[in-house]
Amino acid sequence: MKTLGRHLLIELYGCEPDALDDLARVRSAMLEAAVAVGAEKVGESFHPFTPQGISGTVVIAESHLSIHTWPEHGYAAVDVYTCGGLDPRPGIAVLKRALVADEVRTEEILRGLPDELDAHAQLRPSDVRVLAGEFGFPAPDGGAPASRIGLDRAAGWFSEGTVPGTRQGNITHGFRMTRVVCQRTTPYQELAIFDSPVYGRVVVLDGIVQLSTADEAVYHELLVHPAMLAHPAPRRVLIVGGGDGGTLREVLRHDPDEVVMIDIDREVVALCAEHLPTLSDGAFADPRLTLLHMDASQVIADYADHFDVAIINSNNGNDAIGPSTPLFGAPFYAKVARALRPDGICSVQGGSFLDPEFLELTRDNIAEQLPQVVVRRLTVPCYHCGEYGFLVATRRCSAAGPGADVLAARLAERGFGPVLKHYSPQVHHASLVYPPSSRFAR
Repeated sequence: MKTLGRHLLIELYGCEPDALDDLARVRSAMLEAAVAVGAEKVGESFHPFTPQGISGTVVIAESHLSIHTWPEHGYAAVDVYTCGGLDPRPGIAVLKRALVADEVRTEEILRGLPDELDAHAQLRPSDVRVLAGEFGFPAPDGGAPASRIGLDRAAGWFSEGTVPGTRQGNITHGFRMTRVVCQRTTPYQELAIFDSPVYGRVVVLDGIVQLSTADEAVYHELLVHPAMLAHPAPRRVLIVGGGDGGTLREVLRHDPDEVVMIDIDREVVALCAEHLPTLSDGAFADPRLTLLHMDASQVIADYADHFDVAIINSNNGNDAIGPSTPLFGAPFYAKVARALRPDGICSVQGGSFLDPEFLELTRDNIAEQLPQVVVRRLTVPCYHCGEYGFLVATRRCSAAGPGADVLAARLAERGFGPVLKHYSPQVHHASLVYPPSSRFAR
């Protein structure tokens, strides 16, 4: 694909109705957004409607910005299209502030010329699979596009054999299915959701199990609470990934002021909200959330010294493939560290203990920026290898967190009550215990 422009779709919810019906204010916001993205204005047109609402366009040398408002719904829809290398994202904060929005949802589309269409015969099968979904091409053998998801509907089994690392080609993990709830190829990955008699509802991305409703609390509580409780006052929180909503659900238990969640795949978020509503438990409707469907490796660069806690919930550690690839290298963690405040804490899903070299590499990449690092052990039964490692990292304070008495006091102060299924102050510290021979022993 030869990229010719970047198209940002911005939806603003919970806006102040008077702001959306004020022609001068809407015009000023759009012109300020154009300045923020570094564009050159060449024209404009704004029109108020009766009884309410405004449409407007700012024509820029690099394309355009457009808006339509619905004051009666507190909602505005904005398009920002830029070419010539301009980044349209700085306009988001301008519009959110000017229109007093409670929530912003954003999706970015790279626009351009699909060079692959002219060389279809030379495409790899995986490329043809993606193009078939987008352009209607058949697979090379004339049948359905190839899938990495190991669903055998006729036999009623799912086979997980695509996990990278030492397990690839050496272990197959099987689940009997009672129902295939959903199977979809998005622009970024393949999603499957099925029901299992043992694990409940199971989510699979690109052939790799992400979670099950039977044990998701182990995963989400150990990813979120050790970092959130280690910080005395986590007011601003970043979540990368986590499209199922479980991480967001647990973060909101701490009553932060602001949560920025970045998950590139809008369809995965929507389908998980539809088919696994208990995972998010209404969290996506929380007004403190800003949900961005964008490339996290780029968006994080827009923040500096902003977050108290960052939670990296990208695909399972060894899934450093597809849309998650940029989220595992040292440059990404440098951006995360820059986005954290000096006393900030980072929690990262690491990977399987069957691939210790990958865990060590992740730990070393993080430690270049946040030198105090611990690796926590937890068992997630639905995973290809049940025992996984999560990392917590800080600049100065202990990544292991405070003592059990302080953790218990913070849980009480934040009004948790008996809502947690797995995490406790005792589990917090037990997850750091390793055999003496382990390379991760502290």
